[in-house]
Amino acid sequence: MEIISENQVKQLLPADHAIEVVEQAFKDYSKNVISMGKRGTLDVDSNGDACIFLPAVHKRKKYYSMKYAASFPSCGAKGLPTVQSVIWIFSAETGNVCAMIQANALTAIKTGAASAVATRYLAKKDAGVLTIIGAGNQAQMQLACISQVRDLKEIRLVDLNLDKCENLKNWTIKNLDLCIPIIMSSTADEAVKYADIIVTCTTSSRPVLKGELIKPGTHINAIGSFTPEMQEIDAQTVLRSDKIITDAVKETWNCAGDLIVPVNKGLIPRTTAICELGDIIEKKITGRSSNEEITLYESVGFAPLDLAVGIETFQRLKSSLK
Repeated sequence: MEIISENQVKQLLPADHAIEVVEQAFKDYSKNVISMGKRGTLDVDSNGDACIFLPAVHKRKKYYSMKYAASFPSCGAKGLPTVQSVIWIFSAETGNVCAMIQANALTAIKTGAASAVATRYLAKKDAGVLTIIGAGNQAQMQLACISQVRDLKEIRLVDLNLDKCENLKNWTIKNLDLCIPIIMSSTADEAVKYADIIVTCTTSSRPVLKGELIKPGTHINAIGSFTPEMQEIDAQTVLRSDKIITDAVKETWNCAGDLIVPVNKGLIPRTTAICELGDIIEKKITGRSSNEEITLYESVGFAPLDLAVGIETFQRLKSSLK
């Protein structure tokens, strides 16, 4: 069994390659080449600390995986990471454990790549202003990946902690070839008004994005809500979205607080139509139809993507050792 560290993951799977791996995984899921098992959840404490278990199998490549992801908001006050994750890769022919991957970095890369794929197919071609709400661990790869699929003209960073915005700005200047304005703010309202692309990547249980401020033609990647109680976007955002796209429809209705909370409050109908990104990529259904549409990609964590990037990381490590 190979044990793959966070540093190895960063070296083995660059952002541009991860985007192509993730796009192929969406296609494979749409074509039933990848399937996933039932998501497991565990509320560890009443203060919001929780974990999830995500299984999937790749029928062609003969591997399956199990991802463990823990979200412990209580760790923030202790100066510890609030999110931890591990992915195990198994042989689908023998059941042997092939690799254990420290997956915080891999999760960020995978999630950034998924947002980039959604942005590639759903944002306006000339979308140039990117607003990121939440400057934590996920934000770096959101920037790195989305900048691969759109020619950005301006970046707006929003976080209650402006030090996090400053750190993200400095990282962007150092690591990405982007000579464009980077504007920081502790409130989202102004940043949202000008955005062509919005990313919400927080662990908030209360909305951080107001739908009334979103301009026509905006594309939104809502990636932080992955339990029925977590809500990053308000009901107005959902109601104003002309198309709501997700990884897997059933999983989303089971897990996405962004939809479940307003449905339970009677603010949006349970019959709200959502579709799957893989079906748009495969041209089974239409993506963006006009420059005025507001599109929403609602992601709650998707086991087929964890499987795909886990296999790719493991295989790249094996190749490097030959």
